[in-house]
Amino acid sequence: MSREVRRVADSVKLSAYEPGDIGRPCTNSDPPSDVWMMRCYKCGGRFYLNHQVVEESDGTLTLSPSLLCPGNSKAACGAHYHVRHNSIEEC
Repeated sequence: MSREVRRVADSVKLSAYEPGDIGRPCTNSDPPSDVWMMRCYKCGGRFYLNHQVVEESDGTLTLSPSLLCPGNSKAACGAHYHVRHNSIEEC
């Protein structure tokens, strides 16, 4: 299980995201959506980020506040963590 998130290119569809991926998935809109999405690194659940996403000067992402995974239709893993410079830090 990765302890980092991976920034996915805007041209990638959400269906191709792997656990721990974060990005603004490709939609039918032009330009691409400005809505950030993520797949939980633990359970793989997909969710919209209602968070501040900062693209750091080194190319990494920092999210605020912490994330609490809402799970997916199969299970709610309840993961609670911060993302700072792409690193996952459990709460």
